[in-house]
Amino acid sequence: MEAIRASGVKIGIDPLGGASVDFWHPIIERYGLAATIVNDAIDPTFRFMTLDWDGKIRMDARRPTRWRG
Repeated sequence: MEAIRASGVKIGIDPLGGASVDFWHPIIERYGLAATIVNDAIDPTFRFMTLDWDGKIRMDARRPTRWRG
């Protein structure tokens, strides 16, 4: 974390769906990171996920159909 802080890189954080949104503020503060949470919405419906070929949401990134736009 020291290397990230020292680099001066600016980080935009989108905790996709919000499951980890409450963890980021303490991490940013503790390590003095130049980071901004760009989306703090909590969405348990997974609307941010694209649908697979059959209209279902799948979390398995190994599926070839998962990467089709």
